[in-house]
Amino acid sequence: TVALPAATRHALLCGNIEVESVRQFLQEFFNSDHGANIFKATLVILHHEEPTMEMKSLLRSPAYANRVFYVKG
Repeated sequence: TVALPAATRHALLCGNIEVESVRQFLQEFFNSDHGANIFKATLVILHHEEPTMEMKSLLRSPAYANRVFYVKG
């Protein structure tokens, strides 16, 4: 179960989840060029495997730790 923060926009990312492609996606998705409200958005990554150590490290970054959630499913 993922409890998303109240009053936020959210997006779901699924498919072929690779660390480098997720890194590039996050840099683009949370780019300030999309306006200040993008920083209020929450992203859920849905994947059938456990996250790798490299993925966990990426998602622990202060830029993503409270905005990106990884769900195995």
